[in-house]
Amino acid sequence: MFDAENLAESHDTNPLEHRILAVLIAFDPYGLKPGAPGGFPLDEYLPEAQSLATLLTQKGALTFTDVSDVWMAWFDDDLSDLPPGTAEWLVASVNACVSVDETH
Repeated sequence: MFDAENLAESHDTNPLEHRILAVLIAFDPYGLKPGAPGGFPLDEYLPEAQSLATLLTQKGALTFTDVSDVWMAWFDDDLSDLPPGTAEWLVASVNACVSVDETH
C-alpha cells in the first residue's frame, strides 16, 4: 500500500507526484510490489511519476503515447503488450491526478 507520509519525509516530492506515484504503484506492470514486504522500495516508480507530473502540468492531459514515451525512456518498454483496457485505465488514472491549480 502507498504510504504518502513516508515518501514525503524521505523525498522532495509534491502532491501531484504522490498521486501519480500511487497510480504507478497500483499499475505495477512488472510485479515489483513497491513498499510491500519483500517488494521493491516505495519510491521505485518515483522518477517516472516525476516525469509524468511535469508533462501533465505542462499539457493538462496526457495521451497513451505520452505515457508510453515516458515509460520507454525509463524502462525501454513501450507498454504495447498491456492487457485490454489497461492502457485506458492508466491514462485516465494519471490524468485524474491533476488539479486545476497544477496546470498552466
